Amino acid sequence: MPWVFSAALFGAHLISSICRVFLKPYDRSQLLAIILAIFAVSLTILAFQSTRFEAEKIFIWTPLMLGSDVAALIHLIKEQFPDPDPPKRSKKSGYREVENQFELQRQDGRDQHQHVQDQDQHDDRQKRKTDKTDFVCMIISVLLLIMFILLQGAGFFFSVTQFFRRHQLQLQTSWCSPAFQLGNGTFDAECTLFPITQFETLGVACVSVPGNQGTWLGWTAIGVLALLILEFVEMTILFTPWFRRLRVGHGYRAPIATTLAGIVVWVAFIVVGFYQMKVLPPGLSESRLGITGEMEGGMCAFDAFPAELRGSIIAWSDGIFGGWSLYQ
Repeated sequence: MPWVFSAALFGAHLISSICRVFLKPYDRSQLLAIILAIFAVSLTILAFQSTRFEAEKIFIWTPLMLGSDVAALIHLIKEQFPDPDPPKRSKKSGYREVENQFELQRQDGRDQHQHVQDQDQHDDRQKRKTDKTDFVCMIISVLLLIMFILLQGAGFFFSVTQFFRRHQLQLQTSWCSPAFQLGNGTFDAECTLFPITQFETLGVACVSVPGNQGTWLGWTAIGVLALLILEFVEMTILFTPWFRRLRVGHGYRAPIATTLAGIVVWVAFIVVGFYQMKVLPPGLSESRLGITGEMEGGMCAFDAFPAELRGSIIAWSDGIFGGWSLYQ
């Protein structure tokens, strides 16, 4: 995914998380989290359908970025089944005895007021369970959570199987340019020839060079497995009665580890996406390339430049929508 799209979605996830944790309008953050989850499910299914889990297209169908959506859905579901507030220590414990009786009475009044506020907040969370809108949102969240786990499982399975076959597949990646339309082959300073494949309907021509999809397949398998383990561990902690004392005692009300892991993945994708649009692929890394073909003189030279943002958006669009007949 182009880094600018990743940055925008990452920002939306951060806003949703901040609203759920710190701000009062819970319903708005609930709606935002569900919209982001539906978008992620749709995009992932589209990527799976377009690429057919081909190893060479792992850049398109990797499900690594789904962790943040899973964490948000777990948090939404947990908000419908809140645990009681942990018992608070008296603010007067450990303090020196106050000689002024009036100060003692004022302190007791503040403690009682704070207790009433805490009880009201707990009652508010309990009332959410009876709200029809929250009930519908909870059902949607559960269904989306199941879909995310299935999508992650499918991505893990195919990334593992394709990783162990990476040497047999001889993975290559396509790099396209309008300049390649001038001939039938391009070569670098070492006279390494790369055949050119023409795509007249798309208005470009492409060459295939050795790619690093094997590395991406390995990191996808490791990353998705780690996310699945975190997700199931935190769901066990948050929803089973055996860990209720842990939740109440430490105020554990959200999937913190899964959320942090999702943030790390988003930041990594933004950094990697920004770097990749600045470099040429191996074999084409020289700025001056030659083209052979039927043009006058039999060959010509041209300057090659990295894809930059526009090229990365076009490449991602070709991959994500390549399965659509209307896009051909």
